[in-house]
Amino acid sequence: MANLNGQVALVTGASRGIGQAIALRMAGAGADLVLAARSQPQLQAVAAAIEATGHRAAIAPTDVADEASVARMVQTSLATFGRIDILVNNAGTNYHGPLLDSSVADFDRVMGINLRGPYLCIREVLPHMVARRSGLIINVLSRAVNRVYEGGGLYLASKAGLLGLTKVLAREAQAHNVRVVALFPGQVDTAFGRKPEGHPDHAPYLKTDEVAALVVALASLPPGAVVSQAAIESIRQPLRW
Repeated sequence: MANLNGQVALVTGASRGIGQAIALRMAGAGADLVLAARSQPQLQAVAAAIEATGHRAAIAPTDVADEASVARMVQTSLATFGRIDILVNNAGTNYHGPLLDSSVADFDRVMGINLRGPYLCIREVLPHMVARRSGLIINVLSRAVNRVYEGGGLYLASKAGLLGLTKVLAREAQAHNVRVVALFPGQVDTAFGRKPEGHPDHAPYLKTDEVAALVVALASLPPGAVVSQAAIESIRQPLRW
């Protein structure tokens, strides 16, 4: 059984879709939550659902691409709960179209949310984890990062950048007893996740709760736990990761 009792999790993009499912699932496993996204009304609805289960939830309206906004998010988290045990960098956006049709504003928006956002969140949260010599950072990527499809240039570039950042961070943070994990979900059944015909991940679709269940399972592993390749494959196969 997944057990996150006593843990505090900060989830970005928590107002809907995968982030909402992760937050609800973590609360069900015993965690207290800090919910971050741009939409305050949607965050309040998710917080109410969590509090109805007897767990605590704080909301932090946040633009993850904005440095000051991210700093306020972390300040809210620490002021409310005094700690952050788990950071889930889930907030994301997309752009689908030929590179020649994209604008600098499109590039900045996708990179700002998908790459700058996780970097800013990590930069604010990691020092607290290092000081406590404990923590888990989960970066949500996409299995499409290793594929090539027309129209996906900006999205794939942002996720490839996040993959590189995750690899380096995993090595640097290991000495401080902070774990860093990258998740590569396939196509997820959300308004954001559905891709056009011809996209390599057009179908089949994962359910948001399937993704959330795996996140909670990983977060529940004790420090130093080793997941065998066989176990990884047994997870990937039914969930198409």
